[in-house]
Amino acid sequence: MDESTGNDCWVVMEKTRLYPGESTTFQVFLKSKLGEESVPVKAEARLVKPDGAEEDIPIVDLDGTPTGTIRGTEQAGDYTIRVKASEREAALDPDGGEWREATARFMVFDRNLELDNPVAYPKLLENIAATSGGGTIAPEQLSGLLEELLERSEALVEERETKRSLYDAWWLLLLFAATLGVEWFLRKKWGLA
Repeated sequence: MDESTGNDCWVVMEKTRLYPGESTTFQVFLKSKLGEESVPVKAEARLVKPDGAEEDIPIVDLDGTPTGTIRGTEQAGDYTIRVKASEREAALDPDGGEWREATARFMVFDRNLELDNPVAYPKLLENIAATSGGGTIAPEQLSGLLEELLERSEALVEERETKRSLYDAWWLLLLFAATLGVEWFLRKKWGLA
């Protein structure tokens, strides 16, 4: 049980971490003027949802303690309960009694379906392996598979094909520059340039 307090009023929640659609209960308590724990005669509660929408929560007397049940938690996020409670009935006190307030918060977490049941499905894994051209082995056969892979690695011949362009050769650049230089020199000598 988690407690969230106000001044002299507090809320005891059954649980503060929920999944969407899950419900929880809470109880409201007061501290009397003498400092002793007491049960309020009258209590009201409102639920504030993560999107800011508010709704009243019905409070019932359960074994002499005001108790509320929170439902409608489909939306993930941070919820707040605002409670007002009084020690005296309005009929006994012309002022309606002294209202005291408390708040409590709880979270609704998004459910991760992938992590809800993290157990492996061997048949599904075998089907995936067969479809992709692979296979499956038992854990006790792992050492044999590793030895087989080590033997295969020695017999593996890797062929590499390398393509080189003529423009990547430094000597071709020098040959081209020399040809241009000789051509210019000869044209100058013969008076053609």
